[in-house]
Amino acid sequence: MSASGGSFTSTYQRTNKYGGAVLYGVVLGFVVYVVTELANRSGFAGVLDPAFAALGPAFVAVVIGSTVLLYKEDGRA
Repeated sequence: MSASGGSFTSTYQRTNKYGGAVLYGVVLGFVVYVVTELANRSGFAGVLDPAFAALGPAFVAVVIGSTVLLYKEDGRA
């Protein structure tokens, strides 16, 4: 979570536009929560492999956080 939080707050300190960053952070947190719950229940039901159900949501969160960080550091956002 610190990787995704850091990626949303890594802007210039002179700008006071934090509304979008807060909104995107909350949405990402909700998406990670939903993916984690879906993987957890699918793992308990035997639909997914337990290792994938445990590690999949964390991997997705790291990939999303890294993508946002690299996108913002490139200067496009």
